[in-house]
Amino acid sequence: MIDAALTLSLQQQPCLIYVHVTDCALITFPSLVYALCYREDFQGVVAQLDGPLQSATDAQRCCVALCTLLAKEDKEATLAEAQAAGTLDALLRCVVLHAAHAGVQAACCNTLSEHVYVAQRTEVASYPPIFQATVAALKAHPSDVEVQRAALGALQNACCFGLVGTPGVPALLDAIPPVLAALRAFPTDLTVQMNSCDSLTKMCGMDASVAEAVAAAGAMGLFCKTLNLDFTSDNARVAAVEAIGAIALSKTALPQASAGIDAVVRALRRHEKNSGLAEAACKTLGIYMQCSATRDQALRVGADFAIKVTMAAHRTDAKVRKAAK
Repeated sequence: MIDAALTLSLQQQPCLIYVHVTDCALITFPSLVYALCYREDFQGVVAQLDGPLQSATDAQRCCVALCTLLAKEDKEATLAEAQAAGTLDALLRCVVLHAAHAGVQAACCNTLSEHVYVAQRTEVASYPPIFQATVAALKAHPSDVEVQRAALGALQNACCFGLVGTPGVPALLDAIPPVLAALRAFPTDLTVQMNSCDSLTKMCGMDASVAEAVAAAGAMGLFCKTLNLDFTSDNARVAAVEAIGAIALSKTALPQASAGIDAVVRALRRHEKNSGLAEAACKTLGIYMQCSATRDQALRVGADFAIKVTMAAHRTDAKVRKAAK
């Protein structure tokens, strides 16, 4: 009765792109997956996803089912099952086949993000096509917030765990415009803001030309705007501070150094008790302080004093103290 009710409930949700159930002992992973697409394991769901008569609606539910399976606690065993079933290849085929369907793109990108998280650094060679698939989704659906959130989440994970297997500098440069477009299009969406800033920070670290291109595209103003938002997400603030640091010394960003320094100092003053923000802010301000072209500007804004106050406030935090030196 429970499984039947669950199946009816889930299959009546045409916009479903993600399922998460907690503290419900009567609902198991197999029953949840079966409710989505009448299969219970990776092999069965992948076979259905690869079916020649698969509709977009069915593909969307299969992606949600695969994401659910990937969320199981035993990551090593889960990854082995997913690999044996050819899950990643099936997802990459699906995201191309249903490129115009926003629901499939969101569900598939969520699943790709989960797959990268489960695999982390064990499948680096497979991450370039994931990177490119998520960038394609960003470009194809610029006004759909669910697609943007999901694609940026997958992009951020690929950048975090797999950019050593980078798809190449041209691909990184190609990703910059749609990521910045997401920052502009959804200025108050914390997920979009955080994952965009995180992704760009990682990409800038791969090559100086990427950092220069990000700065030239007007990113500094967007990062400062994210940092100045009145929101409760410390993660988004930290991501914005790190992103400012990533482009701080780019030639195009140097004329905007005062804006970057001021934004970081003000954020540090407002949230000085947050250790994550304190560490990131001290690192970024240190970049400005150590550069002869920006040191005077940093001193005028009070960056040195802000760092000293932060060190005093976090005297027992080794990470903050190290960042502040």
